[in-house]
Amino acid sequence: MIEDRFYKDFIKAKVHFPEIEYEILKNHAFKYRLLGNFKIVDDEGTLWGEFKTAIYFKSNYPLGFASLQEVSEKIPREDKRHINKDGVCCFCDPLKQIEMEMKPFSIYDFIKEYTIPFFANQIYYEHFGEFKNGEYSHGEEGIWETLEEEFGTKNRTEIKSKLEYINSKPGRNSLCYCGSNLKLKHCHWEMANRIRKLSKKL
Repeated sequence: MIEDRFYKDFIKAKVHFPEIEYEILKNHAFKYRLLGNFKIVDDEGTLWGEFKTAIYFKSNYPLGFASLQEVSEKIPREDKRHINKDGVCCFCDPLKQIEMEMKPFSIYDFIKEYTIPFFANQIYYEHFGEFKNGEYSHGEEGIWETLEEEFGTKNRTEIKSKLEYINSKPGRNSLCYCGSNLKLKHCHWEMANRIRKLSKKL
């Protein structure tokens, strides 16, 4: 059962993050709310900050796009900080969002790959006025920037051509869009499915 899977993953994550707890929500878009106080510590053991956080998971966990909310109100509620007035964080690019909807993602993985890096990046911004690993715009422009990075070009005419090919739904034995001369099934088959889904938002 899904609840059994969530509980087992929760216990595994709690080994690394002892302060986390969770509750099951009713009449809510998400089914599980994970609560925790996450500390940002560097390799030398220096504590740079800590953030009280709520993470929301859907009923089809471990699938489904999760939501990250900073509830300690330490981060200014500004678009440039990628956090809205309710503390909901924009923590990954659009392709990663779709990957999370289509590929199983555990509680521990979400904390390690998204939660901790997001808050570490916010601390970096406080000190240097920019994000260490760059950032994406919001909305449609952010989708184009994501595709530029994935395709390795800023030429949007070229990107549109690749999108047309991907959206024509080539078979697994068709050549990959990346130019490798490999069949899609041996190259970017899963990514092509994600890109096709993302392109519908343009």
